[in-house]
Amino acid sequence: MSSFSDLVKKSRSIRRFDATRSISRDTLLSLIDTARFAPTGANKQPLRFFPITDRDACDKLFPLLHWAMALPDWKGPTTDERPTAYIIILADTEIVPEQRIAMDVGIAAQTIALAAAEMDLGCCMLGAFKKDDVTSCLKLPEALVPELVIAIGAKGETVHLVEPRKGNDLRYYRDEQDAHCVPKRPLSELVFEQDIL
Repeated sequence: MSSFSDLVKKSRSIRRFDATRSISRDTLLSLIDTARFAPTGANKQPLRFFPITDRDACDKLFPLLHWAMALPDWKGPTTDERPTAYIIILADTEIVPEQRIAMDVGIAAQTIALAAAEMDLGCCMLGAFKKDDVTSCLKLPEALVPELVIAIGAKGETVHLVEPRKGNDLRYYRDEQDAHCVPKRPLSELVFEQDIL
């Protein structure tokens, strides 16, 4: 059994999936069920989750998403590399105003991603998407606002955690073997301490 730290390292943004392997609605409901136990501000629980596993619905959603802006020469997943499921996290603005919901969205999304990693599934959290078009595509009522799209599927690529490149370059990239490389700052750069007495 892997440690929680191993699970966090395994939970990487996957941008190429194995489109031949479908994800069941029950799997998505299991991920959502796990996320519903995550903390929310003042325990208001203002998030709603829209699961999508239908192939036609996935195909309609796909062109509304922006993939890997740090890889400008990459056009995004090919037809054979597309995710086979999505969970769209929605803000119920009748409960909490949209501008006060970002932390709840982040906590829920990370919970879903970790639960998916435990199932050996890949996820990619997509904050760059055509919000109005997604709202229309999903036929959402006015009070439900799409905040984040989580693409889910069987992994179709390898991801490596690496040291930053020269000049502390933190942009992700593809190496010579076409593996996705994600630079991470060392712990020594992240810890800030000073005498507070």
